[in-house]
Amino acid sequence: MQTRVRPLVPAAAAVLALSTSAPRLAAQESDCGERAVMLVTVLDESGMTPIPGATVVLRWTDTDADRRPVRREVDLQGRLQFCAPGDARRATLWAELGDVSSRQRLVELEPGMSRDVELRLLLESSATGRMIGLVQDARTERPVAAVAVSLGGRMVAETNRSGQFILSGVPVGVHELSLRSLGYAPLVHPVVVSKGVTTDLELGLVPEPLEMEPLVAMATRSSRLGGQRLLRAQVLGRTHWRRHVLHGGRHRAPPAAPHLAYDR
Repeated sequence: MQTRVRPLVPAAAAVLALSTSAPRLAAQESDCGERAVMLVTVLDESGMTPIPGATVVLRWTDTDADRRPVRREVDLQGRLQFCAPGDARRATLWAELGDVSSRQRLVELEPGMSRDVELRLLLESSATGRMIGLVQDARTERPVAAVAVSLGGRMVAETNRSGQFILSGVPVGVHELSLRSLGYAPLVHPVVVSKGVTTDLELGLVPEPLEMEPLVAMATRSSRLGGQRLLRAQVLGRTHWRRHVLHGGRHRAPPAAPHLAYDR
């Protein structure tokens, strides 16, 4: 199991964008072909000032591939373009700069269409951080889906089919992260969350045998079947079922055998 904290750009105050000569991102949309395009702009909390040097963290969702989060820095105009993978239909993203970050955005995507996304850095926001987690089978290293993720005993998320989860707005400090999934041993791991920092987690679950209550199947049947009576003979410790034909309403026993018993 590995815990990694991604280094971010040094803490900085909001910086005014002085250059206006950067090319417009809209002119680059054709580079994405028929795929969906996102034009992201990072601004200060007022929405008036672009913030160069910020990092945009993005995760594609609803895709067939197992993709890790993408981290890219905006240009001098605080802008950035993303070309969506062909199978992506949604994206989760936010911006970070030093120890501040924006709120998380969920964007719906459509092939051939362009989406403008604004991310405002909350310079005076409360002290919170984020977690991005990848949960794998500790033996096969395959992603484990539908894992219940809890913080402090309260379930807060569930891994997707790629074994990933995102937790936003986590208070700064030490937290007890626990994972539970059917067929795996529970995992409890302490995590330190810092203000404005995204903590990357790679967690391995160890498979364990399932313990189930014994299943007992019982069946009953009538002792009369078409004018016949069942005869149970216990011979050498084994139980055998035989049919004995009735004669005149009475049964005629076979030749003497050890440990014979009749079901009437």
